[in-house]
Amino acid sequence: MMTTTRPLQVYIRTMLWEDIPDVLDVERTSGWTWNYDDFRNFCFTYQNIMPVSAEFGGSILGYMILNLRKRRYHILGLAVHDNYRRRKVGQQLIGEVVRRLDDKRPRITVDVNEENLGSHLFLKALGFRCTGIWYNDDGPNAYRFRFDMPDCSWRTT
Repeated sequence: MMTTTRPLQVYIRTMLWEDIPDVLDVERTSGWTWNYDDFRNFCFTYQNIMPVSAEFGGSILGYMILNLRKRRYHILGLAVHDNYRRRKVGQQLIGEVVRRLDDKRPRITVDVNEENLGSHLFLKALGFRCTGIWYNDDGPNAYRFRFDMPDCSWRTT
């Protein structure tokens, strides 16, 4: 029997250092592991990196790390705690980037492991298109997904 859960309206904001322990908990539910210092240094050392948190009721439910490129936003990482998936948290995180699209940066890109079918379907449902494949001799390949500014019909929901 499939249970239905209501969408959550999360607060999307710039990630704070204080969020890192909760963000790392979210990351662990996705099967990835960072240590605190490496994650902090990665997110807060470079000017072109923008870490974002999705908060609800004082808890961090998801996060996204953006790389601000010259002509596009590139999503380096996005995860939602497994207890809160399928409640539109990820869509709201992506929606935050879509709202920022303009003539200077009219595109979003993200590279997704070829085996991560759930992410492929999620991105496709939001209007992303697969535009290429990155071959990796040392591990799994990745698909490049792209979203262009004119495809923004869902961003107001």
